[in-house]
Amino acid sequence: MNTKLIYFSPTNTTKRVVKEIARGVKFPIDELDLTNPNIRKEDIILDNKELAIIGAPVYGGRIPKVVREILVNKLSGGKYAIIVAVYGNRAYDDALAEMKDILNKKGIKVLAAVAAIGEHSYSKRVATDRPDKLDLEKLCKFGEQVRRKINQNNYKEVSMPGKTPKGESKISSNYSITNDLCTSCGICANVCPMEAIPKEDPSSDAIIDKCIMCCACIRACPENAREPKRDISGFIEKLENEIAVGRKEIEKFI
Repeated sequence: MNTKLIYFSPTNTTKRVVKEIARGVKFPIDELDLTNPNIRKEDIILDNKELAIIGAPVYGGRIPKVVREILVNKLSGGKYAIIVAVYGNRAYDDALAEMKDILNKKGIKVLAAVAAIGEHSYSKRVATDRPDKLDLEKLCKFGEQVRRKINQNNYKEVSMPGKTPKGESKISSNYSITNDLCTSCGICANVCPMEAIPKEDPSSDAIIDKCIMCCACIRACPENAREPKRDISGFIEKLENEIAVGRKEIEKFI
């Protein structure tokens, strides 16, 4: 069996998590990075001999709308999958249940699932430097468990917490803007997964209808010249001191 990695990872955290699981599974790997807008234009056709490992960050308890649309409209074929939700130490809520529901409707069984923790995109003080060494070890061992399950011809589907969400996931009303520190280097435009920052004018504010506040541009800017349009300092303070305190651990379902 081969492994098809399918992930959306604006700040590279989900990518690290998914690839570590694949390292434990040890099947030959093909990779589709949905963060690349050009990759998202193509249909995704899975072979029945491929194990899909599908990973997405959690935004407001759901998978990003862009990921949902791809899974619903562009994914076909395949029989088995591992699903991965990566969240910033608050909660993954219904993200796994949402992915499982989409895949089940396409006839794909979810053999295993994992909710992993990554450094929060809004604050480096929340889940700092995660996934860390301990996380990566657990993820690799999880991949090994999945391989053993498949080698034992055990294709039983797993269940996990959460309810199948109804309606569209919420879109952030916020978006990134530039401040006076901007040098028009263009790094922000190159890393934006939604093409919300014009490459011909990287010093401009992000296009409101395209920006999903993934914070890829804010994290990548070497001059600290990108910031949210709407002040979220109060929310970040609450996140750091009340909502996402303490170390949450990876949850595995297999």
